[in-house]
Amino acid sequence: MKIGFIRPPHLLWQPIATEGDNFLMPLNFLTLAAFLRERGIRDIKIIECPPLRMGWKSLRKKIGEEKFDIVGVSAMTLFVKEEARLLKMAKEINPKTITIGGGIHFTAIAEESLENYPFLDFIVRGEGEETLYELIQELMKSNPDFSSIKGIAFRDNGKIIITESRPLIGNLDNLPFPAYDLVPARRYAKGSAYFG
Repeated sequence: MKIGFIRPPHLLWQPIATEGDNFLMPLNFLTLAAFLRERGIRDIKIIECPPLRMGWKSLRKKIGEEKFDIVGVSAMTLFVKEEARLLKMAKEINPKTITIGGGIHFTAIAEESLENYPFLDFIVRGEGEETLYELIQELMKSNPDFSSIKGIAFRDNGKIIITESRPLIGNLDNLPFPAYDLVPARRYAKGSAYFG
């Protein structure tokens, strides 16, 4: 399976904020990718539109070229419209693409998100490393059963299912080093109004 973690184009949202305030390195994607790679899932790309200054037309073309089996996003409420637009676009390009949402927004309002976004297939709630890995393993089966995976939300014959929450990872030191090689590290701001 080919996996794409994507942060779509975002607007600067505060007059005093810089790109460095809004477009920090996506540690969520970096830790997810490292966790999956450690377990043998290696066909992973991270597309970071803000630091690359990639717009929607270029992103559409890139997704079409990459032919992802899974497209994942992480949404804060502030940017959820852009994340939703991306997921919808991924489905328009290839209706068979599995779309997965994570992050604060989708975790907090999983049921509402699945009701409002028919192009969103799964939500990974809370810490995503173990949950996403289990979900991908199940997606690769001919007859998947998602009901036993802790920490997800999905639709089953039109009914929204929210599974039991997954316990937090006990020792974060057990996580692999983030996959910094998957992002354009030198394109992120070195300082900002908030972080010096």
